[in-house]
Order: sequence, then structure tokens, then C-alpha cells
Amino acid sequence: MSALEAAALPVNYFTAWQLVVVMGGLKRGETVLVHSAGGGVGIAATQIARHIGARVIGTASASKHAELRALGVDHLIDYRREDFEMRAREITNGRGVELILDAIGGDSLRKGYRLLAPTGRLGMFGISSAVAQKERRLLDMLAMLARTPWLQFNPMSLMSANKGIFVSIWATFGAR
Repeated sequence: MSALEAAALPVNYFTAWQLVVVMGGLKRGETVLVHSAGGGVGIAATQIARHIGARVIGTASASKHAELRALGVDHLIDYRREDFEMRAREITNGRGVELILDAIGGDSLRKGYRLLAPTGRLGMFGISSAVAQKERRLLDMLAMLARTPWLQFNPMSLMSANKGIFVSIWATFGAR
């Protein structure tokens, strides 16, 4: 492992710990949906969730499914071919999930919010939907912002639905 790869480990695991344990409050027996399960934070979150005793649903391209199964992901969704909201509802028999870790943003937030079980939490840690072809473009950012369900994320709506939304960015841990 190179020094550069080793340096990424704490960032991935601290971010995942913050999302799953500190802010997400995941408990044994609950279900977590991890978007980008094949990425660094996704793999770390899967391992932490499995250690807690939670059921893990992951979204990833089909080419990553075998490796993710070996890491303990219970159910995998190929985000290129399946609608994650519909598939996760099938997996949970319509109940939804207690925790969603979303690195995508935009439409994914809208679908994820609908997928939350009562007292469910949605943790955001990225907005990859705002990036096209590895470069940020203003038009992509504006499109993502337009697809974000801002009105559902106001305090009154969250209280009425008994759901929670939070954002975790590792670089700001401990900042005051």
C-alpha cells in the first residue's frame, strides 16, 4: 500500500464512523442503505455497520458486487439497472430503512427521503451528481440543486414525518 493510499484510510473510516455511529445512531437489527458502497467511505461504513449487527443494502455497479458480498453487504443494487428506492422497498418488505448514507445528492435525496422508515435518518456526505465527467460545471451544480427536495427538508416537515437529515464532512470535525 502506498503512503497516499494509507493516508486515505483515516479519512474514509472517520467519515464512516461519524455517519454510521455518531450522527446516524445505527443500532443492531436496523437496516442501512449505503450509496457508493464500493467507494472508500462505503466500504468502511459497511464494515462498521456489520460490526454493529445491522443489515446492509449497498448500491454499486455490478462489477463490484462479488467483492462487496465478500465484505458482508447483505443485498446489492446495481444503480445502473435498478431503481434503488423500489428495490430497497422490496428487500425491506415495504418498511424502508433506518439509515441512508448518500454521497450522490439531487434525485437520490428525494428517493432516499421517501425510503426512510419511521424515525429514519438520511446522512449526506457528498454530491457526486453535481460533477459531470470528473469536472465541476455550474450547469451540473444548478441541475442538482433543482432536484433537491428543499421543501421536504424544513424543520416542520421533518418533525411531522419523524425523520432526520444530517450532513457530515470529515474536514470540519472538531471545528468551532
